Amino acid sequence: MERTLFTNLSPDELRQIIVESVQHCLKVAPPKPETVPGQAAPPYVSKKEAARLLGVCVSSVDNAARRGDLTRQYVGKAVRFDRQQVLQLAKSHLNHKQKN
Repeated sequence: MERTLFTNLSPDELRQIIVESVQHCLKVAPPKPETVPGQAAPPYVSKKEAARLLGVCVSSVDNAARRGDLTRQYVGKAVRFDRQQVLQLAKSHLNHKQKN
């Protein structure tokens, strides 16, 4: 019994320890703020999120930025795009597709 540890835990404390251990093992990440109901969406989105909003691949977002359709914002080394600008671009592309 050299490595045995005895402790007195309530059922709630034991349940909490088990839940935290399982979450750690499964590497369950907390929900992103943009997916939590009732919270405002962040003003800037990642390149991947911009591509999802536009319904295109990530390289198309890079192409749109090169053309000047989207303005890059740098946060350290990360590139972010203004959510409103991305949504406006998505809306204009949708209108353009509907006309054709």
